[in-house]
Amino acid sequence: LSLRVYIAELRKILGKDRIINASKLGYKYL
Repeated sequence: LSLRVYIAELRKILGKDRIINASKLGYKYL
C-alpha cells in the first residue's frame, strides 16, 4: 500500500467523521 493511497483513504475516513460529527452538532462543513 503506497503512502499516497493511505493518505487518500485516511482523508476519506476523517472527512466522513467530520461531516457526521458536524451534522450531529448542527454545523455544515463543505
